[in-house]
Amino acid sequence: MDKNRVRVGIEIGEHTKNPEEFLTVIKENYNTDELGFVLVKMIPEEIEERLFYEWARFFKENDICFAFLYTQQRGAPPGKKSHLSRELVEGIKKIAGDYFVGDMIGETGGLASWPKGYYKEGGMPPQGLDSMQDVKDAYIKHVSEFTELDRSFGVDNVLAVEATAFSRYNFEAGVKTAFLETECGNPVILSAFTRGATRGYGNTEWGSHVAHEWYGGLRNDDPLKYKRLKLAYYYSYLAGANYIYPESGGDIIRSFGYNYGADSEYCRIYRDTWSEFARFAKNEIRGEGPEVKVAFIHGNLDGYTGWGGSTVWNQYDREEWGYSDAEHAWDILYDLNHARNWHEPENYGDPDVSAAPAYGMYDVIPIETPASIMKRYDYLIFAGWNTMTDELYGNLKEYVKNGGNLFLTAAHLNTSARRSGEIKLIYDGRLEEFLGCRVNNSGARLNSGAKFFRESNMPGVLYPATMDSSCDPICAGGFASYADIELVGAEVKAVLTDTFGIDMDDNPRPVLIENRFGKGVVTLLATLEYPGSNSVYPLYRTIVREIFSASHRLCDIQVLSGEKLEFAVYRVGSRRKVYLLNTDYNVPVNAIVLACGKRHEITIPPVSLKMLETEE
Repeated sequence: MDKNRVRVGIEIGEHTKNPEEFLTVIKENYNTDELGFVLVKMIPEEIEERLFYEWARFFKENDICFAFLYTQQRGAPPGKKSHLSRELVEGIKKIAGDYFVGDMIGETGGLASWPKGYYKEGGMPPQGLDSMQDVKDAYIKHVSEFTELDRSFGVDNVLAVEATAFSRYNFEAGVKTAFLETECGNPVILSAFTRGATRGYGNTEWGSHVAHEWYGGLRNDDPLKYKRLKLAYYYSYLAGANYIYPESGGDIIRSFGYNYGADSEYCRIYRDTWSEFARFAKNEIRGEGPEVKVAFIHGNLDGYTGWGGSTVWNQYDREEWGYSDAEHAWDILYDLNHARNWHEPENYGDPDVSAAPAYGMYDVIPIETPASIMKRYDYLIFAGWNTMTDELYGNLKEYVKNGGNLFLTAAHLNTSARRSGEIKLIYDGRLEEFLGCRVNNSGARLNSGAKFFRESNMPGVLYPATMDSSCDPICAGGFASYADIELVGAEVKAVLTDTFGIDMDDNPRPVLIENRFGKGVVTLLATLEYPGSNSVYPLYRTIVREIFSASHRLCDIQVLSGEKLEFAVYRVGSRRKVYLLNTDYNVPVNAIVLACGKRHEITIPPVSLKMLETEE
């Protein structure tokens, strides 16, 4: 079995409800030479053991990896917790060996993302909890019940298909491999969460479960829906997924009042799009990657899901649990999907590289990621909620000490797990060893702009500043709460001011502080509000966008194009592969790739992928 192959597959059982027909549907609709993976969806009825063994034998003989979905949860037979047993799993393993990938649970993140009205069946998540720690622990306990049951049957690899940013919590609960339910929400953003969590937990594979039938478009007779399907496949490939398949096997499309037979025009397009992609993936050697230099930190107890409702951890009917500044900080990821406008003077350099970070991709990694894994990233950026602990703080120190560059706000230093109440800074704000300053949360509420000093200590970062600070203040957004800063070795990189010039004798309030620590740099934005606050966001966004641009300017491969181009870089031995995906439906895009001292000009047709190969 080729373990390096990107396996393109299908889910069977979404529409074909009779397990006796599964293999017939596969043989009649798919070329088994192209088929690399099958997810077998269970029904809540007894299935004869012989069928499991027939499937296992067929899949192994045809070089097809396979897994089961909903052997427990909604697919368990009446009166049983699961279709599986220890004897059945042993029999499947004996026949299929490594071709049996594992057992998949599904959509557990709904306990933190579903609107209240979704709970017409089954139990609500626990309500009335006061601490973010309590609700997170309840979630971990819930998912652990599924993973422990699977392991009691001898399932080595528990998979989870997840429509939200919660793969990192599923890993904590015992899941081994994450599958993103792609097209629920923004695939660019949620791929970054899934890939980042996979890397943060030291895992090597993840999958893209393309839920196109329900989430790729509301009209099945809309041609754009099928262009979107093609883009979902190829973007999943760029993003690094190892298993890529549609939720529906293509035998029938049945959603939103449409009901087509397998021979309909739309079903044929569905299958033809799949076959084109499957042939590409089987014949292409993608290599190691994607390469990533910038990551966001998914903080401790963060309840942002990236898709679904807007109640944190589904604690309904209490306003403090509604999405607020911490969760809205993740809006930065939507901003970063776009190049900077031509009129923004904070955009520096020639060429303009604001359309993407280094190598075209960023990750979102859990804060519990070990420093030994964090070190793969040149820059780490905080965004949403974080409850700081001694252990996590020490891990961040280790990352910076070894050469990393960390950007956070004072709000991310809070040790409280409650949604409201007084901020309790770690070590009471005595952070001079790491941050080079003492931080006092008494602070002040001010409505001021900011003014930058010229040089950042972070590699390549160019703050928007003049030589003598004679310029208008920028980034004013309204009243916000700022911490008092007492410098103990750190450098001030921006101050709050409302004047054209700065008289330093007036002791303007520091708002951006940098400190060299070991081989790296830690940068603190002295706001006690999360950066999703409308008042803080303009300043936060300016800094984050510049970090992204700096990473690209310093990169050994630069890709210059518009924001409709997605790209990724992979390594195959001494070669690098640059994949370029035009996501525009209508027009070609032109791209310039600067690599190894050479300039390559490439035109990519609409909804198409091209690849450029370079030597070191």
